[in-house]
Amino acid sequence: MNNILYTVTSSKACAEVIDWLNKNNIPFKERRISKANPLKYSEIQHMLKISDNGFEDIVKRNKKISKINGEMINLEDLSTNKLILTIIGYPNIIRTPIIIDDKKMVVGFQISEMGIFIPRTKRKNDLENLLKNKTGIEA
Repeated sequence: MNNILYTVTSSKACAEVIDWLNKNNIPFKERRISKANPLKYSEIQHMLKISDNGFEDIVKRNKKISKINGEMINLEDLSTNKLILTIIGYPNIIRTPIIIDDKKMVVGFQISEMGIFIPRTKRKNDLENLLKNKTGIEA
């Protein structure tokens, strides 16, 4: 499994996701996003490919209108290509943390959604153990 965790510095949610992934023994590679180390065009394309709602999922809600090069820009008015280039140039408009693999993505830290990154065999074993402990009956 090739889990990539996109983070930014000084983010409580990013730190919480790292702790959760480590606690659950889920391997991941951290990719810290910054102005000096922006997302790559191909990374954004992959996010868009597996997202349910395209840019809605990855752009901060309060950044729909942003000051770019001294002028206010409505991000919804930009073409796909220009918006990708804007995200590359202004990484502060992207929502983080983002954990992603080849087929799935979770944006933000919502424990209820993070379970998709726990391997199926571990989820099955955990459920069997829970049922066994609750009922005293082997599953």
